Amino acid sequence: MFNQPNLSVIIVNYKSEHLLNQCIASLKHIPNSYIEYIVVNNSPNNFECPEKNSATIQNERNIGFGSAANQGARVASAPYLLFLNPDTRWHSGDIQNTVCYMEKHPEIAIIGSRLLSTKNVPQPWNCGSEVTVYDIIRNNILTPKSKPFWESETLRTDVAWVSGGALFARTEDFFAIDGFDENFFLYFEDVDLCRRMRQKSKLIAFDPKIRFTHIGGGSFGKNIRKQKKHYYQSQRYYIQKHFGTGKANTLKLLHWLTKK
Repeated sequence: MFNQPNLSVIIVNYKSEHLLNQCIASLKHIPNSYIEYIVVNNSPNNFECPEKNSATIQNERNIGFGSAANQGARVASAPYLLFLNPDTRWHSGDIQNTVCYMEKHPEIAIIGSRLLSTKNVPQPWNCGSEVTVYDIIRNNILTPKSKPFWESETLRTDVAWVSGGALFARTEDFFAIDGFDENFFLYFEDVDLCRRMRQKSKLIAFDPKIRFTHIGGGSFGKNIRKQKKHYYQSQRYYIQKHFGTGKANTLKLLHWLTKK
């Protein structure tokens, strides 16, 4: 008998079809999971999700992560969402416990997961403290202030943001703030989403027991220059949006001085 899904997994794909199938296959091993799969394909090649309880949205061009993720969320039928990168694979942790935890704690709107490298080592920058120009400068000189957050082995509800690589969100809360800001093409849309959620008095949590292996490099391959371009453009837009043009200009100067 078919169970109504309580979790909609949304995967935005761009030139990662070879990894996407592995990502979906890994989720089938999660016990007691009632999942629907929604793939939003920004690649020129058509893709059809092999799972029965699934939907595929084919875009004519790459519209960016935030816009595509919002597309997927709009057709989701479950009360909880899990945004996943196509180059991730479920590693361990009871996802249904996460859903139940969010049901019991309505003050928590978003929970981030731990991302592991292919060598089974926790990746940095899974979560962190508020992003400011000062902290961006500090991170390049001293130990990042966010390090204790992403190294935590217990659930934390005092983080400012979590990575969109494996991010749980309550559907109702997600749409209450209109989802991801589609002005971000790639990067920092997760940081922005979490900040706006906190402005609505909601908590952001990081659960290191829910783990996904993150292969990395699926969309960009070896094109590091293009990847950095998107990253720093989004970083400057985030600072301008939340801290003003003056701070954004300071960051722009910093990028120029460091040739980033």
